[in-house]
Amino acid sequence: MIAHRSFGTSLGKRKRSNPTEELQALKRLQEFRYKKTSFVTTSTAKQIEGSGETDLRRRDCTKNPGHRSFVSIPHFDVNHLPPAYHDEDIVECVRALSDLTAQINVLHQNKVTHKMCPRMPATLLTPDAKTVITTVATGLVHKVHKYPNGKMMVDQSCPCKDCKTSPTPQTQFAKIILQTTAHVVPENCDNEEIRSHLFFDKGRSPDDDWGVVTLTNVVSVESSMDNERWEITYVTHDVHLAERLGKTLTEWQNLRGALMTKYLTTQHSKARSLPLSGYIPDNEQPLVIIVSHPHGCSKHVSVGHCVQRDELGNGLTRYSYSAATCPGSSGARVMIVGKAWWWWCSDHIHGGNTDVSWDVSCSAPGCDHLS
Repeated sequence: MIAHRSFGTSLGKRKRSNPTEELQALKRLQEFRYKKTSFVTTSTAKQIEGSGETDLRRRDCTKNPGHRSFVSIPHFDVNHLPPAYHDEDIVECVRALSDLTAQINVLHQNKVTHKMCPRMPATLLTPDAKTVITTVATGLVHKVHKYPNGKMMVDQSCPCKDCKTSPTPQTQFAKIILQTTAHVVPENCDNEEIRSHLFFDKGRSPDDDWGVVTLTNVVSVESSMDNERWEITYVTHDVHLAERLGKTLTEWQNLRGALMTKYLTTQHSKARSLPLSGYIPDNEQPLVIIVSHPHGCSKHVSVGHCVQRDELGNGLTRYSYSAATCPGSSGARVMIVGKAWWWWCSDHIHGGNTDVSWDVSCSAPGCDHLS
């Protein structure tokens, strides 16, 4: 077991050289632009995963050296939470969230240009035909549909590439829908270039973890929430996988509901008193937990506090928080313990870092339920 780390000390009560300047900086977050944090690598004729580069990226990370603020999901337990939140129900909710979290890989061949990928660094897009550029990010399974579903008068055939050309297409299949931030998938990207790894919980690469399941058959990529997030729909013939994910979705929603009830009705709830917009005082900052694939590494958990909430108009809000994130964390779900939620598919997901502070990350726009 990993030695105890006090996140409450390093994150919730971090030392400040000048509290007045920091408060002013955080108040300016309402005007900020956020930096995207998908992770882009180059590799000759192969993906970066499996090349032994993951440990190097973790060691050389300038934002979170050694990834000391992250805990691998197999080792995460109640001792990694601040004392006020030593609650096994939170740990169970994080584990359910972890089982729905995926590593997303987008492969870009030389045909992908900077014009097509305006948010990606131009220096990493090379015309060399032998070069494969991989964007690595995080996503979440948020819908599962099994077929036949009893609603069709006739059997519906599987829409995957193989079944479309088969004289005997599968009629028993499932659609697994993942959600991530919009900048992860460039415009005009071929569906065949988007792969997602489920259950990548340990090892240097998905190939090292025998429990990993890779999704490859993309049938659609659609934008939602003012084009700030994408829904990637995969199709699979593995109905047992669909059943497993469906049960986990139900479990996660139930656990979230129980936590919301518990922390909204207790005296130490902080999420219920969040301001409509602006900086959140230290003693009122609720707990934030993020499960992601930093730098394309196996699944890790980071813990922090919510420091800012901003109204963006049209019913949308954005949160800023101290939980550690790195390139590759884009698309991870932002779990704010005790926050009321209206429609879980419109929850907040990690978007990037602010220009104001390297230590403060922010979500993509999402919806809140205000009672």
